[in-house]
Amino acid sequence: MRGCWFVALLIALLVLLHQDYWNWHRRDLVADALPATLVWHMGVSLLAAAAWYLATILCWPREEEQEPDAGGEPQP
Repeated sequence: MRGCWFVALLIALLVLLHQDYWNWHRRDLVADALPATLVWHMGVSLLAAAAWYLATILCWPREEEQEPDAGGEPQP
């Protein structure tokens, strides 16, 4: 359960980092091709994907999902 709190804090941090008000007026290019703000958002997107991966590993219920039998009711 402690892992779920870590994931929740990580997602809250990503929400704050997504609001990159300090980059709004930057006009420099990364590798002479991409705006710095675009590179920032690419990084935030990759971190968000990693956070959701962690959420499925740490917060997903451990019990296996059961397939319904022929009658359509799940077995206990």
